[in-house]
Amino acid sequence: GQYFYTGSRDKILCCWTNSGEPAIDSPLTLPESVTALASSTVSTSLFSPPGGQSYLVALGLESGEIQVWRHQNKEEVKFTILATFNTEEAHHAAVKRLQFSSGDPMLLASCSQDHAVKI
Repeated sequence: GQYFYTGSRDKILCCWTNSGEPAIDSPLTLPESVTALASSTVSTSLFSPPGGQSYLVALGLESGEIQVWRHQNKEEVKFTILATFNTEEAHHAAVKRLQFSSGDPMLLASCSQDHAVKI
């Protein structure tokens, strides 16, 4: 992809270009620590402008919550939250790993310190 993302325990999500430059003026501040992160490129009309691409960024948080964001790059880099899976829907402890399916970017697998794996 054109971008890569970092999330950290200091509750920050950053977006970077492949050359290592920040792609956004200021990072997103999140409600809690990021313990897992995955990204995927999507080109379906549901998420992307005509002829364009969007990126999905899934964040696993320390509480077990999972957030899915859409990142679009038009004139400026913009993040929009698409979904939040609370601890009843996602996990009851810190999310340790997230992975989008290579065959279907709408499928996301997660695992957690609660010893559960969910898709």
